[in-house]
Amino acid sequence: MSDEFTTADLIRQLQNQVIDSSVPLSDTMRMAKVLAATLKDERFREWVDSELNGYGQGDELPSYRRLRAESLGTFANAFRMIKNVSIPVSTLPKNIRKHVMHLPFVQNVRELEDLTGPNSADGTLESPWTPELVILASKHFKRHDGAVLVDARMQFAPNEVIGILEQVRNRLLDILLGLQDFELQDPAPGSNGGKASATKVTNVITNVFGDGNTVAAGHELKQISTQKVSKGNTESLLAVCV
Repeated sequence: MSDEFTTADLIRQLQNQVIDSSVPLSDTMRMAKVLAATLKDERFREWVDSELNGYGQGDELPSYRRLRAESLGTFANAFRMIKNVSIPVSTLPKNIRKHVMHLPFVQNVRELEDLTGPNSADGTLESPWTPELVILASKHFKRHDGAVLVDARMQFAPNEVIGILEQVRNRLLDILLGLQDFELQDPAPGSNGGKASATKVTNVITNVFGDGNTVAAGHELKQISTQKVSKGNTESLLAVCV
C-alpha cells in the first residue's frame, strides 16, 4: 500500500467519523493527530493537540471557545440576602468587564463531552467569579437598600458547550474536505512536488483557521480549574487586568 493511498484512506476514515455523531469527538481527534503528523503542518498539529489536551495559559484560544454568559449575583445587607440578581456587567470598567463578559473554555474535548454527556448535571452550568473580581465589582453597584455584592457567577446552558464541540467537528470536516483531492504522497527525489503539495496543505489550513483567535482568560468551570489569578491576591488580578 503506497503512502498516497494510506493518507487518502486516513482522510476518508476521518470524514466518516467526524460526521457520525455516535463517535466521540475525542476519539476522532486522536485519529486526526495521526493525520497531522503525516501532513507535517505545524498549525494543524498544534490545534489538534490543544483540542485533545486543553489550552494552556498564554495559548491562543479560538473564538468559538469564548461564550458570552449571563452573570448572576448575591447582594446582602444587615437584614437580608438577595440571590440570583442579574448583574449588568456592561456598566463595569473595562479592566473588570473583560473578565466577566465572556467565559473562556480551555478544557479538552473529552472534558467538554463529559459536561454534556448522559451523566452530566441537569439544567444550567455555572462558573464562579473569583473573590477578587467580586470585591472590585462591588464598588460599582449601589443599591437603594444598601446591599452590596458578596458573590457572583457566570451561567450558561449545556447546549452552548455542545456548540463548541460542533464547531470543532465542523472545522475538522472543512479541513478534510479541502484535503481530499490533494496528492499527498512524498515527492520523488529531485522533484519539487513536495513543496507544491505542502503549499496546498498550508493553504487549506489557513483558509479554515483564519486569524480570529483570542488569548484565553482565567475562570473555574465546575471542578475543572483554569484560574490564573491567585485567591485572595488582588495585586495578581490587577496585573492581568492591564
